[in-house]
Parts: sequence; C-alpha cells; structure tokens
Amino acid sequence: MTLRKFTKKIKNNIKKYLVNGFLILLLFFTGVFANYISYPLRYNYAKKEYKKENYEKSAKIFKKIAKYKDAYKRYEDSKHKNDIKNDKIPPTISMLSNELTLEQGQDFNSKQFISDNLIRG
Repeated sequence: MTLRKFTKKIKNNIKKYLVNGFLILLLFFTGVFANYISYPLRYNYAKKEYKKENYEKSAKIFKKIAKYKDAYKRYEDSKHKNDIKNDKIPPTISMLSNELTLEQGQDFNSKQFISDNLIRG
C-alpha cells in the first residue's frame, strides 16, 4: 500500500468518525431538549385536565412530574378531589334539640352534601 492510499484511507475514516460523532451529539442534545421541554408541556396538560375536573388523570400526570414547580402539591390536591368526587357514602347526622353532630370521613365534602340534601330554598 502506498503512502498516498494510506493517507486517503485515514482521511476517509476521520470523516466517518466526525460524522458519526456529530450525529451522536445531535441525538444526545435532542434527547436532553425533549426531556427539558416535556415537563412544562405535561404540567400544562395536567392543569387543563384539572380544570375539566378530570382529577384522576391530572393526579397521574402531576405525580410523574412531581419535582417540577408545585406539581407535587397539585398532585395531592387532585388526588384528594378525586377521592371526594368518588366518595358515595353519606355522613351520619345526629341531632339533639340544640346541637348538630356531623361525623364524616376525610374524603367527604360535607358542605356540598348539606347544600344538596338539607338546604332547600
């Protein structure tokens, strides 16, 4: 093999390595960028689901991005509101002549129950 062919072969290999290295770096930075931008997109989508009162779906999304902004607080709130929405057991109400006792679970929305069932007007 002559020196000219040998140097030409090395130049071709260097070009291949440079192109491959550039493509690898491009893929890496694309992945980092996609991950960076996906958190705000998922956060906004979860907020929209929360506004639509789809608490179960918003809780799942907020849980996945719990470290982003206030997503963990929103996750807990969505989970709590979903429990309230799905709670079908009414509270027990007992009453003496001058007192009212209301026993309820954690997830029951007593204000909503009272306005729906007791206050007529």
